[in-house]
Amino acid sequence: LPQTLSPPRQRTMSEQPPESSPGGRRRRAVVGLVISAGLILAVLSQMDTSTAWSRLGSARWDWLAAAFGLSAVGLCLRSLRFWMLTQEAELKTVIAAVAVQNFLNRVTPFRLGELSLPYLLKRHAGEPVARSLVNLLLVRLLELWIVLAMGGLALALLAGSVAGEQLGILGLFVVVLSVVLVTFGFWLRWGVGFLGTMLETVGLTRRAWVSGGLERLQNAVANRRALNLGLQIRIWGVSIAVVLANQVLFHCFLCALGY
Repeated sequence: LPQTLSPPRQRTMSEQPPESSPGGRRRRAVVGLVISAGLILAVLSQMDTSTAWSRLGSARWDWLAAAFGLSAVGLCLRSLRFWMLTQEAELKTVIAAVAVQNFLNRVTPFRLGELSLPYLLKRHAGEPVARSLVNLLLVRLLELWIVLAMGGLALALLAGSVAGEQLGILGLFVVVLSVVLVTFGFWLRWGVGFLGTMLETVGLTRRAWVSGGLERLQNAVANRRALNLGLQIRIWGVSIAVVLANQVLFHCFLCALGY
């Protein structure tokens, strides 16, 4: 991970992604639109569309406008946070990649859309996939810690001593996750080492693409640099702002629908 927030390094001609022809770009755009439309139709097929349209027709548009505005703010905040952790990508590239990632997370199972971010940053900015995966894991752990801490605080304020057992469980998770974040480098090295051992045990490392991917991941972990204090504070601050923006966004949607 970068030690300072520096501008992206200029890549040499050999590092530049190959230029694609206009016909190739059009074909990929058409394929992308078809896949996106299919995913949206798959989601809509599971909905009671008549009820949804009825709700939308009676919604308060001022609250909906506020919700969409907050959605744009949340996208920019997420992109800014990840851009702080990249070394090659420009901010506008990260914004576009995070927007695609958010869309795919909404329409694919098991949040498989998460994997689109490292791919897109590699394709369009030359950011190594392994480094992006490490950064993505760190960002998700930070968000989980913030959500758990905020959940515990809300539960304490609303339920107090009545929710003592639940507060204890939440507190335990927060403590464990705090230890994981403080010792992130150790657990990262251990996890990659364990993954390598498992892959070798089942014989998958004999495949070139598996061994190559594992080697790149090991290099990304070995070359990871600690975040300086200033960058840590900025990333924590933006992460808290992301979670708060999400909560206000949900509130706006609920108000728009009359809840």
